[in-house]
Parts: sequence; structure tokens; C-alpha cells
Amino acid sequence: MIPGITSAIAVPAYAGIPLTHRGFTSTVTLVTGHEDPTKEKSDINWEALAGIGTLAFLMGVKNLPKIVSSLIHHGKEPETPAALIRWERRPTRKP
Repeated sequence: MIPGITSAIAVPAYAGIPLTHRGFTSTVTLVTGHEDPTKEKSDINWEALAGIGTLAFLMGVKNLPKIVSSLIHHGKEPETPAALIRWERRPTRKP
């Protein structure tokens, strides 16, 4: 943990995943993976996101099937590489 560095950047870096890499993409976008469930309509522009290089969804584990299907429905290639990082740097042993 580095104070002042958002987990959206620090966690993938700690896992060895660069969010931008000159050989793959020059763009990264941070997106909530958990919108307010009482909203009638999503504020996420899925069509725009489908055309962006790296997408980092925060707090999206529960909504992962919806996130994936929405991106593919709006044009993201199903073969797009993906990674899921959950509880990075969290102790796994219980006291």
C-alpha cells in the first residue's frame, strides 16, 4: 500500500498487470462495477466502453456476468483478455 495511490492503479501493478502497455493499449478507464441498485437506468455508456483499451471495474465481482455481457453486447470482442483481482494484499489466514 502506498498512501495517495488509488487501488485502481496500485492493485493491478502489484499483481504485475500494467494498465497501459505500449504494445497493447494507450488508454485506461476506471468504471464502477456496482451502481446504485435502486436506479432505473444505468449511467454507464457501454457502447463507448466497448471501444476503449483497458477497462478497470471497481467493486464489480457480484456484477461480473452483467458487466461482461453488456460489453460484448455493445461490441467488445469476446476473446478480449481479462483478469480478476480480488482482495489483493489482504491476509488470507484467519487469526
